[in-house]
Amino acid sequence: MAQYFSGQVTADDDYPRKPDPTSLLALCQQYAVKRQSALMIGDRNLDVQAGHRAGMAGALFDPEHLIVDESHPEIRVIRLAELLAWLQA
Repeated sequence: MAQYFSGQVTADDDYPRKPDPTSLLALCQQYAVKRQSALMIGDRNLDVQAGHRAGMAGALFDPEHLIVDESHPEIRVIRLAELLAWLQA
């Protein structure tokens, strides 16, 4: 899946913590990504919330199917293959 990613943000980048969307907005600007066509993929509700606050869709990755969904992701997957199929559709 690495071929689908151009960059990342880590704690070392010193952005506000999620669900603040600042880091996502910075990535969109850096890589000229339209927020409306972007997808925030995460394994926590706050990841999806950050994506939504940035104007993106959200994907909740929950391989153990343990997360109580409070973020209303556009897709929820338990295997990466499901996410890849959704992205290719």
